Amino acid sequence: MLNIILDPIFIFGLNMGVAGAAWATVISQAAVTVVLLHYYLTGKSSLSLTWRDLIVRWNILKEVTVVGMPAFVQQASGSIMMIVINTMLVQHGGDLYLGIFGLIQRIIMFTVMPLIGVMQGMMPIVGYNFGAKKFARMRETIWLTLKVVTIASVVISALLLLVPTWFLRIFTNDPVVLEEGAYAMRIMFIVFSVVGIQVVSGGLYQALGKAKPAMILSLSRQIIFLIPLVIILPQFFGLTGVWLAFPVSDFLSTILAVYLLYRDRDTILVKGKDEDLDQGEEEPQIAVTSSGV
Repeated sequence: MLNIILDPIFIFGLNMGVAGAAWATVISQAAVTVVLLHYYLTGKSSLSLTWRDLIVRWNILKEVTVVGMPAFVQQASGSIMMIVINTMLVQHGGDLYLGIFGLIQRIIMFTVMPLIGVMQGMMPIVGYNFGAKKFARMRETIWLTLKVVTIASVVISALLLLVPTWFLRIFTNDPVVLEEGAYAMRIMFIVFSVVGIQVVSGGLYQALGKAKPAMILSLSRQIIFLIPLVIILPQFFGLTGVWLAFPVSDFLSTILAVYLLYRDRDTILVKGKDEDLDQGEEEPQIAVTSSGV
């Protein structure tokens, strides 16, 4: 909120341009840091913050690193993905389509945010109940999350497929960009309604401390499927192949997520009384998630 308020003041009011945007970002981040430090240092949090608490405990650090690695890989693979996509767009379309993809990326961010928000809300609840051996509550949370993200993704998908120009007009009124952008969006979002399953499954395995499936799901969409498809499909379909790579990779990633959930259905998704999970795979006593639980 502070960044949004300061941006127009510094960029336009003080005529600082890009430097103003940079200062707005830095000031906003510094302000949040001060607020957080005040919260912890005044004893309002159950988590203390003293020099003694900052001593490294290698067993905890190892567990946090292993569980957090999928999120790191996902962020890093996103950068690699953007390099490949931009290269293919310039090669098969030109600067115009590079700009169109930039607009669509902004729309993708806003459409995925609700799904990620629900997933991140699920993770600490699942992690806590898993550690407390309250598996019935854990399963109830998982099923509720799957229902919510499915409904949300279906609604978002319907809007983007039916009226893509409404969203593009937020950024531009150029008729060529609107026409080509709408064509690209209808292809890219054709299977978006199933993306929620993919998002939830990745967060679920991370919350349960299952590093291997979490890593596989983090890599699946961008590294395993999307990047190869972005390189291969344009050889047959030209620029359309770049757009086609997105729904195909989403579909394949969802199939993989469904397979993993089905494989682990007895220990994760089947409702029942609280009971010990299968002992086939060693689990940590308390699952560590990126949300801090």
